[in-house]
Amino acid sequence: MNRTAFLLGSGLLLLGAFASGQEAADPATYSNVTLVSADPARRIVVVRDSKGRRQTLQMDDLLAGIGSVKPGDHVIVTVRGGPGQRRISAISRTSDPAAPVLVTSPPRGSAGRPPTIASNRASVKDAFAQQVATLSGEARSVDSMWASFVTACNARPTSAGAGRDWFGLWDGRVQADYSGSQCRDQFNQIIAAGEPIVRGMVAAEAVADKTLTAGEIRDIRKLNLMDWDGWTLPAPQKREP
Repeated sequence: MNRTAFLLGSGLLLLGAFASGQEAADPATYSNVTLVSADPARRIVVVRDSKGRRQTLQMDDLLAGIGSVKPGDHVIVTVRGGPGQRRISAISRTSDPAAPVLVTSPPRGSAGRPPTIASNRASVKDAFAQQVATLSGEARSVDSMWASFVTACNARPTSAGAGRDWFGLWDGRVQADYSGSQCRDQFNQIIAAGEPIVRGMVAAEAVADKTLTAGEIRDIRKLNLMDWDGWTLPAPQKREP
């Protein structure tokens, strides 16, 4: 039986804790559940188990977002912590368990030994690269919205910038014709769709910054058209329709 079938077949699997330095992390429990709802702003996820019981869980700091997972999907969640402190650190569809949405703790070394500094660094780098690639994939839907906005509203950046042109809505580099309600509505839609991606990058970099160099982070961002220094900027105010 392969690992995917084992995870899907076992409703609940308790794994050993990961040791980082001299401290062991919280034990991880893997469960098959249905996603009921997710509120990335409040960092809360609601799931339902096979018996119909609902549970509200806090999103771990390692969890940048839920990616393309949506309410109603059957998912595998990684839950850490004891009673009253349980939090989700990873989530992926059961139909695609080989493509996790986000970072989990680095694996233990061979024979159960804690990973070396080099292997831990490589794990963090791989996890960050996967997160940025996932967020870049989500950004493609905003790219389509931006293309329509450019055509309908004569939108254009006033100066060159890194990453995607619609990032300029956050740093003030974009001029557009907002005289029509349709353009104001399109602007609001782009901001609403882009905000979770921006928050996801902020969360991902907060974890990566502890281990990776600025150059390593920038190289990964460039590779995914996400190289921008404005991730911590507040979202523009929505325009009245």
